[in-house]
Amino acid sequence: MDKLFLQDLAKNYSHEIKPPFDNLLDKIGFNALYALIEDFGGSSIYIPNKKSLFRNCIAIQINKEFNGGNYRELALKYGLCERTIRNITNKKNSFGKKY
Repeated sequence: MDKLFLQDLAKNYSHEIKPPFDNLLDKIGFNALYALIEDFGGSSIYIPNKKSLFRNCIAIQINKEFNGGNYRELALKYGLCERTIRNITNKKNSFGKKY
């Protein structure tokens, strides 16, 4: 079906779109939802929570800000315990490099 036709349907009959896709349509808009449907339509996809999605990015940033002793400061800033900060600053990624 034509994208413009579907966009008109979504606009005129949005109340007929079933959850959770009605919420997605409201949150991300028709074009983004249509792109998801084009790429993943008919399959199950897992959408991680923000903590797990950005885990490696946060670890990299923590290591950039780490000065050798600011565990508590980083723990407060990122809402983590000091033990987790210590684990992150000592941990290596899957390529053998520090985050």
